Amino acid sequence: MRLRKLSLEGFGRFAKESTIEFSEGLNVIKGPNESGKSTILSAIVCAFFKKHNTGAQEVLSLTTWGKEKGFRLALTLQDERGEEYLLEKEFGRGLGRLAGGGKELSNPDAINKRVTELTGCPDEDFFLSTACVRQGELSDDFKKGGSVTERLRNVGGGQAGVDMEGILAGLHSEATSRAKDASGPAKRLDDAQRTLSRLEEEIARFTPQVQDILNKRKLKVDNEVKLAELKEIFDPKKDVLQKNLRLQEITGELTKLADENDRLEKALTCRGEIKKLEDELGELPPITEVEWENIKKTYENWSHIAASPVKAPIIVRILGAILGGFGLTASLAGAVWGYLSIYDIPQITLVISGAIMAVIGGIIFLLGRKVPGGLAKKDIVQKDLETALMGLGVADFAEVEEKFKKRKNLESDLEKERARLDGSVGDRDSAGLDNEKKHINIRYSSVLQEKEGLLPYAFAEDLASPQFAEELERREKEVTKLDGEADELNDELKEIDYALLASQADPEQLTALEEERERLEEWGAYYHHRCEVLIGTEELLRQAHQEVLASAVPMIEEELSKYISTITAGRYREVKMDADTLSITALAPESGEMVPIEKLSTATQDQFYLVARLGLVRYLTAGVRPPLILDDITVNFDPVRREATRSILEQLSRDYQVLLFTCHDYHDDWGRLIKLKL
Repeated sequence: MRLRKLSLEGFGRFAKESTIEFSEGLNVIKGPNESGKSTILSAIVCAFFKKHNTGAQEVLSLTTWGKEKGFRLALTLQDERGEEYLLEKEFGRGLGRLAGGGKELSNPDAINKRVTELTGCPDEDFFLSTACVRQGELSDDFKKGGSVTERLRNVGGGQAGVDMEGILAGLHSEATSRAKDASGPAKRLDDAQRTLSRLEEEIARFTPQVQDILNKRKLKVDNEVKLAELKEIFDPKKDVLQKNLRLQEITGELTKLADENDRLEKALTCRGEIKKLEDELGELPPITEVEWENIKKTYENWSHIAASPVKAPIIVRILGAILGGFGLTASLAGAVWGYLSIYDIPQITLVISGAIMAVIGGIIFLLGRKVPGGLAKKDIVQKDLETALMGLGVADFAEVEEKFKKRKNLESDLEKERARLDGSVGDRDSAGLDNEKKHINIRYSSVLQEKEGLLPYAFAEDLASPQFAEELERREKEVTKLDGEADELNDELKEIDYALLASQADPEQLTALEEERERLEEWGAYYHHRCEVLIGTEELLRQAHQEVLASAVPMIEEELSKYISTITAGRYREVKMDADTLSITALAPESGEMVPIEKLSTATQDQFYLVARLGLVRYLTAGVRPPLILDDITVNFDPVRREATRSILEQLSRDYQVLLFTCHDYHDDWGRLIKLKL
């Protein structure tokens, strides 16, 4: 069987989907520590042998850290006939399938059975202990690895190998020792008999204490009966009391809810009044204080102008004109007169008096012209007033004054209503108030319904009456008293239990020991039978083990014969293996005798072990050739041993697919190189 491709996602350090392709022969998977070599090996084992519907924590914990538990693995396989198979498993989701050979399997057991047929390995432990060769199995330290013969005996039993001889020795030791002690059936039976004898003496010595215990047990039963009777009285009384206490609470709660409902009702009324005032304000002109003061000032100015005389007396203007004309004439006459003759007092007087008269006449005339100027100003002021009134949409000042006063009154009322509303419900709108009122009404109905259900238990019809309060207080005292009596009985029971627990004399101890003796006698018979079974099993296992090893010898010899020349650098060409001991000997050309391979170099022995193990694997897997996985087996080898290993792997890879995991560069040209990065 060959691995063609491995895809994994969410498994270990491979968070994202990654695909690794393998060649048919020797594959070198290289990467530094923590780069994912062990993860790839775990993925292959998991895909082969773990059921996709498993919920085992040890499997799901292989998920990439930080992801939801579950991962996907896919293996493309090729059997000995070249038929390809796709094995997919999604752990966590419980999905899996094996497609190939004209069939598609989804049942976990059916998939595992087919994988066993393809790999020749029935389970994970068998695969790891046969097809996988770990670093420690090829080592310079034979004290750890053991001889080639000892290491071969461990193949096929588990991840680290199983010491079959050790197991058999352990079984034999256990089987022969069970008859004597078997962890104590006979000894424990003897201990039980001594305990019974000792107990009989103790019973005689502690008879008064036993009687005291019996009396306490009787008292305990009596107190338990009293407590049960008290409970039958106490529970109903306590239940009725609690119902009346709840009625008392409900009364206050209903009052509070009613008050809250009234407050919200007033708030809603206030909201309505505010809406009404706001609507009335919206119908009035938007007159501000400044606009009102300007209009008022303009109106007062206009009124003042309008109150002035419309016409000056005509005589004033005539007199002003006469005086002005006469004064002007007199002034010109005095000037001409003075020009024609020498100025003297009369001429100068005439000029000055004429000028004065002209000025006075002009003033009088101008005063007569004052009223027409006032009329023009009145028109201007009146026009400004009309423009301001028109902008506000009113006809006259009286309407403006009326609407302004009305607006001020409405604004004052609105401010009062808003202040009243803010003090009770804040800035909640009508919808919010309606919603809260609805919830309060629902709560009120619920509490009222609860009250109606409790009223049949009320101590008085009027819950606010003194009679109800008095009865409630009396019942509370009664229940408290009963509760105290129950506590006293419970305390007495605790004291009795403590005394019984502290007592060293137990009347039931003798019966218990007799039962223990019977049980130990049954255990003795069981262990005696088990010893006989173990002894028989040990013999059967020893025979089966010897038969398996003996039957594998021809195939191991065949494999060794193929590669012995390479293993020994052409020195040895013939090899034999003992069926009973699995010891290996090679024909020495210089002496012509068969010599044990333990006398050869360490490197040569390692090569013999590798090839012999492959032969044993081939036998154990019934001729199926699973991938041979080698985990850094040359890490402790010197260059000579490493090159010898390379030669043997190159020959082995003609028949087996080999996956060599390493972190060293000197394997780069051994086969197809697959590099892993951190």
